[in-house]
Amino acid sequence: PGAFVTAPKAVALLRDYDALVGTHVIPASLGFDRFGGLVATMGDGIKVLLGDDDDLDSKLRLIDPILAQVVRKTRRVAAVDLRAPGTPVLVYK
Repeated sequence: PGAFVTAPKAVALLRDYDALVGTHVIPASLGFDRFGGLVATMGDGIKVLLGDDDDLDSKLRLIDPILAQVVRKTRRVAAVDLRAPGTPVLVYK
Protein backbone atom coordinates (compact mmCIF):
# COMPACT_ATOMS: atom_id res chain seq x y z
CA PRO A 1 0.00 0.00 0.00
CA GLY A 2 1.19 3.46 -0.89
CA ALA A 3 3.71 2.22 -3.47
CA PHE A 4 3.65 3.03 -7.17
CA VAL A 5 2.82 0.29 -9.65
CA THR A 6 5.82 0.00 -11.93
CA ALA A 7 5.44 -3.52 -13.30
CA PRO A 8 6.15 -3.44 -17.06
CA LYS A 9 2.85 -5.15 -17.98
CA ALA A 10 0.83 -2.72 -15.85
CA VAL A 11 2.59 0.26 -17.43
CA ALA A 12 1.95 -1.21 -20.90
CA LEU A 13 -1.76 -1.67 -20.11
CA LEU A 14 -2.04 1.93 -18.93
CA ARG A 15 -0.31 3.20 -22.08
CA ASP A 16 -2.59 1.07 -24.29
CA TYR A 17 -5.69 2.19 -22.34
CA ASP A 18 -4.72 5.83 -22.89
CA ALA A 19 -4.29 5.13 -26.61
CA LEU A 20 -7.75 3.51 -26.80
CA VAL A 21 -9.40 6.37 -24.93
CA GLY A 22 -7.63 8.81 -27.26
CA THR A 23 -9.55 7.25 -30.16
CA HIS A 24 -12.85 7.42 -28.20
CA VAL A 25 -12.98 3.66 -27.67
CA ILE A 26 -13.62 2.91 -24.00
CA PRO A 27 -13.01 -0.73 -23.08
CA ALA A 28 -14.68 -2.32 -20.06
CA SER A 29 -11.48 -4.26 -19.39
CA LEU A 30 -8.00 -4.79 -20.77
CA GLY A 31 -5.78 -7.80 -20.52
CA PHE A 32 -3.36 -10.05 -22.31
CA ASP A 33 -4.07 -13.30 -24.15
CA ARG A 34 -1.95 -16.38 -23.55
CA PHE A 35 0.59 -15.15 -26.10
CA GLY A 36 0.97 -11.72 -24.47
CA GLY A 37 -1.18 -9.87 -27.02
CA LEU A 38 -3.49 -7.07 -25.95
CA VAL A 39 -7.21 -7.90 -25.62
CA ALA A 40 -9.80 -5.17 -25.01
CA THR A 41 -13.26 -6.29 -23.89
CA MET A 42 -16.00 -3.81 -24.71
CA GLY A 43 -19.03 -3.14 -22.53
CA ASP A 44 -21.22 -5.38 -24.69
CA GLY A 45 -18.80 -8.31 -24.29
CA ILE A 46 -17.16 -8.10 -27.72
CA LYS A 47 -13.45 -8.82 -27.46
CA VAL A 48 -11.09 -6.80 -29.63
CA LEU A 49 -7.89 -8.77 -30.22
CA LEU A 50 -5.09 -6.27 -30.84
CA GLY A 51 -2.01 -8.44 -30.45
CA ASP A 52 1.32 -6.72 -29.93
CA ASP A 53 1.89 -2.98 -30.03
CA ASP A 54 3.30 -3.07 -33.57
CA ASP A 55 1.17 -0.79 -35.75
CA LEU A 56 -1.20 -0.10 -32.84
CA ASP A 57 -2.31 3.25 -34.29
CA SER A 58 -3.68 1.66 -37.47
CA LYS A 59 -5.41 -1.04 -35.41
CA LEU A 60 -7.04 1.57 -33.20
CA ARG A 61 -8.38 3.48 -36.21
CA LEU A 62 -10.24 0.33 -37.32
CA ILE A 63 -12.06 -0.40 -34.05
CA ASP A 64 -14.78 2.26 -34.13
CA PRO A 65 -15.84 1.80 -37.79
CA ILE A 66 -15.94 -1.98 -37.42
CA LEU A 67 -17.90 -1.90 -34.17
CA ALA A 68 -20.34 0.63 -35.67
CA GLN A 69 -21.10 -1.82 -38.49
CA VAL A 70 -21.22 -4.87 -36.22
CA VAL A 71 -23.79 -3.32 -33.90
CA ARG A 72 -26.22 -3.02 -36.84
CA LYS A 73 -25.84 -6.67 -37.83
CA THR A 74 -28.30 -9.29 -36.64
CA ARG A 75 -25.60 -11.93 -36.07
CA ARG A 76 -23.85 -11.92 -32.73
CA VAL A 77 -20.14 -11.13 -32.84
CA ALA A 78 -17.87 -12.59 -30.17
CA ALA A 79 -14.61 -10.93 -31.23
CA VAL A 80 -12.94 -8.59 -33.68
CA ASP A 81 -9.45 -9.80 -34.55
CA LEU A 82 -7.19 -6.89 -35.53
CA ARG A 83 -3.85 -8.61 -34.95
CA ALA A 84 -3.28 -8.28 -38.70
CA PRO A 85 -4.77 -4.82 -39.41
CA GLY A 86 -4.72 -5.36 -43.17
CA THR A 87 -7.15 -8.27 -42.81
CA PRO A 88 -9.52 -7.79 -39.86
CA VAL A 89 -11.58 -10.84 -38.94
CA LEU A 90 -14.95 -11.07 -37.19
CA VAL A 91 -15.50 -14.08 -34.96
CA TYR A 92 -19.19 -14.98 -34.55
CA LYS A 93 -20.73 -16.75 -31.56
